Amino acid sequence: MQRPQNIPKGTVVYITNQCPSGKAEAFAAPEIWQNISAGLPVLVIPRSKEPFFETALNKKLAPYSLIVPLFSPRIFLAGAHFFLQNLKRCVQVLRDVWRADTNFVTRLKNLCLFPKGLFLAGHLDWSKVVHIHAYWSSTPATLALIVSNLTKVPWSFTAHRGDITLNNALSLKLRTATGCRCISLKSQAMILERTRGEFAEKLNVIYMGVRLPAAFQGRPIRQESEGIFRLATPAMFRPVKGHRYIVEAAKLLVARGRLNFKWLLFGYGEIQQSIESLIKENGLEEWIEIQNYIAHNTLLSFYEKGEIDCVVLPSILTEDGEHEGIPVSLMEAMACQIPVISTLSGGIPELLSSDAGVLIPPGSGEALAAAVEAFMLNVDLRMEYGRRGRVRVEQGFNIEQISYRTRGMFAGDASPL
Repeated sequence: MQRPQNIPKGTVVYITNQCPSGKAEAFAAPEIWQNISAGLPVLVIPRSKEPFFETALNKKLAPYSLIVPLFSPRIFLAGAHFFLQNLKRCVQVLRDVWRADTNFVTRLKNLCLFPKGLFLAGHLDWSKVVHIHAYWSSTPATLALIVSNLTKVPWSFTAHRGDITLNNALSLKLRTATGCRCISLKSQAMILERTRGEFAEKLNVIYMGVRLPAAFQGRPIRQESEGIFRLATPAMFRPVKGHRYIVEAAKLLVARGRLNFKWLLFGYGEIQQSIESLIKENGLEEWIEIQNYIAHNTLLSFYEKGEIDCVVLPSILTEDGEHEGIPVSLMEAMACQIPVISTLSGGIPELLSSDAGVLIPPGSGEALAAAVEAFMLNVDLRMEYGRRGRVRVEQGFNIEQISYRTRGMFAGDASPL
């Protein structure tokens, strides 16, 4: 078990889901590291201890992290000791969380966080911590709420989309937090609807951000005649990502004689086997290739070297109401001046406004095939969309600017977007 030494005065504690331990939250590590690079003292505490997933950024963040399991004998003993020493305060926090407006299963999940919350409250010197921030409005925010209420350190949280729909004690969290970062206007609207606008003054729209590589005026843009047109879809295999429409679009392209393309699917997940089967059933193995997990640095290297001609994310609104936020995967391609195609769903139009990317109706293989074909046949069109995308990210999704705004929120002076 790691024990951080000499926590600097003015430290901000991040409570994550897994970062930097497991594979989840690849979007969080760059932002946290940017704040460290800007001189902010940081301690990262993942809710769960996962097998360490070695990426360059995870390795960098490890020395700034306290990675302990959710349950262990030491956690229980130390938590019980703190509970008995601070009985009245602990009982009050436990009562507030248990009575919060949520369903019974979620209450049980929140209850499971109490031993670790008690352990953390007694384990660290909280007099040196100025703020606690949770990266999700679900259980990481519950853990942050518990620790904040036990230590009296102010806290805030980031809300995405799926975590909002869980409605895990959202009103209680907004009541006790100093603020809530919404990653899109769509997520802000979702919270306003669920809370009937009660906490509107605490909601700040601060987008996720990406690193901006050096300018790409000299990046090669290949003509169709010079080789295979290479498309990429970096996305987990989940229904909301719309992989089935990639198969539909590829089938249409082949039927039209557009044979000089390769569509690379980077990811893994619950529907991977069904998509693999769909590819085989339609005889598209020559044109669609599933490459499973790819290291983040490797993917960015492909972008920066001009080895990908177009990035596609055909997201949909699922039957159970799941939709996209604002995908970092699109931002990263745009930052490298690669044209992108996505759909009019979730928060995606906020990113691709002003023709920064091609927007098509969700759930349409025909529309997707037409958009891809237009890029295949027109290099000037690709270059123009690549340029617009880069400008859009520079102006609204630069991680340096985004991180500056999050530091302002921690200090209590964030302003709405």
